[in-house]
Amino acid sequence: MTGVPTRAGRESTGASPARRALRAAGGVAALGALTGMLALGGSRVPHFDERVLRAFNRLDTPATDRWFSALAHLADPVPYILVGVGLIAVAWKSGRRDLARLLLLMLIGSGASSQILKHVLAEPRTVAWLGTNQVGDASWPSGHATAALTLALAAMLVVPAARRPAAALFASAYVLGVCTAVLALAWHFPSDVIGGLCVASVWGLLTAAILMRRRKRAQTPAARASVATD
Repeated sequence: MTGVPTRAGRESTGASPARRALRAAGGVAALGALTGMLALGGSRVPHFDERVLRAFNRLDTPATDRWFSALAHLADPVPYILVGVGLIAVAWKSGRRDLARLLLLMLIGSGASSQILKHVLAEPRTVAWLGTNQVGDASWPSGHATAALTLALAAMLVVPAARRPAAALFASAYVLGVCTAVLALAWHFPSDVIGGLCVASVWGLLTAAILMRRRKRAQTPAARASVATD
């Protein structure tokens, strides 16, 4: 029999967007865990981590130091809270109450996860050429990288679809700037930054998956009929 495929047939041909987002979150979480294991496997810093850090640290000169410092501080707790609250307020005022609540959970969960992991996995990693300016023990994952990407993903969920390409460029530049700055200033190792990006990505993907599932339920005939009779 030909014609429109049944719901069961459609589901068998591929996972729903929400399910794909959940699978992606699992894959990113596994990548983050692997990065952490490789980075924190001993007191010595892996050769690749050290080499990449040194290359970025060469960018930090007397002329660029203040600019890198300013960029890095854009992902400090105060800007994170202010921008996060602003995004939640925009979502709430536009009538997207579910999104506003999920953004609050995402912002708190992402930041808290990063801080908890930092202190649970704190470990000294010494690099001879850093001298007395060693990267802190509680540095994996990078809280600044986590904060930057979390805000960027939250913004992408809030902005209208028509403005999303422009917002994506701005958000990407912001994340890239913060991550480059913390590496140039030797606040973090590259593996710390990757770990922070993974934490933020997991929370962003989970939030997107929940949103997609709720929207799908709202589009069912039963949900539309319930709205129509209210």
